[in-house]
Amino acid sequence: NPNIEPENITTSEMVFDLGLTDSLSSSINIFHYQAEDLISLDFNNVFQNIGEQEGHGVELEAKWQPTAHLVFNGNISYQDSDNPNTGEDIPMVPELMAFLDTRYTVNDNWQISMQNYLITGRKRATDDPRSDIDNYLKTDVNVTFAPFSHWYAQLVIKNVFDESIKVPSPNSPLYGLSGLGNLLGIELPNLGFPDDYPLEGRAIYLTGTLNF
Repeated sequence: NPNIEPENITTSEMVFDLGLTDSLSSSINIFHYQAEDLISLDFNNVFQNIGEQEGHGVELEAKWQPTAHLVFNGNISYQDSDNPNTGEDIPMVPELMAFLDTRYTVNDNWQISMQNYLITGRKRATDDPRSDIDNYLKTDVNVTFAPFSHWYAQLVIKNVFDESIKVPSPNSPLYGLSGLGNLLGIELPNLGFPDDYPLEGRAIYLTGTLNF
């Protein structure tokens, strides 16, 4: 479509930085946004500037260092996004997200860190008959060995507990064709991704970095 125009978004934010103690600091971010002219497919399968979205939310960040060897960094955010024309929630957008990074420095050569990611509240579109999207909590672990300033090695374990993590796929009429084939006595493969997009399970990496 040669008549497509850029999408537009207007945002407003208010941020409060709080230095509570020498070892604990935090910030609060309150935000609102309104997006217009979002590019979407129309009923004729042509991209048009027909989408709108409005949302608001709050995010809390904090850093705490209780000892010289231990540091916690985390944030948690909540947002409510909807279509201002219909009042319907925007599908597939997380309502609540949280992240926690924990780092422990054993000594000058060794450091252990762990990252936790929490995603909840992703909804289907109103015309999507599939079951709700699962929430997930993913944990990664990193062990770093740095005996010299110019090189270090890392053992990285992603998704330590091998959680089944999926990114939601949009609804599609193709998903029902395999069921239609069963009614007609014809075996049809699954088309598209009716079970959403799977992400990586447990994975282990060993890396080395040399600076010169």
